[in-house]
Amino acid sequence: AMDVQVTSPVYENATFGEVPLLDAIATFDEANEELTIFAVNRSQDGPLPIEGDLRALAGSRVLEHLVLTHEDPKAVNTADAPETVVPHAKGDAVHNGGALTATLPALSWNVIRLAEGDARG
Repeated sequence: AMDVQVTSPVYENATFGEVPLLDAIATFDEANEELTIFAVNRSQDGPLPIEGDLRALAGSRVLEHLVLTHEDPKAVNTADAPETVVPHAKGDAVHNGGALTATLPALSWNVIRLAEGDARG
């Protein structure tokens, strides 16, 4: 696991006080030189642009940006409709010159994978 220093807008919650809209963690697989970022956007109001400083991995490229979200926040998978909420690979993460940028849709869970190579985007 890596030390991810997140600065994020917040929302007020009666139980927990100020809650960050963004929560993130990252892991680095040294054997394969792959960084995986797991990020959640808790905003109900809209997408959340993110920006990360990855100068230490300036030569890496985005392999994929998976997104799990649904326009109906109460949507669920059931036995009759098991594909109602499914991840898709339509995320927009780009790594260029040591800067990672992406837009996380409202109420979404995201996986961004990077590996050594040329930048995508």
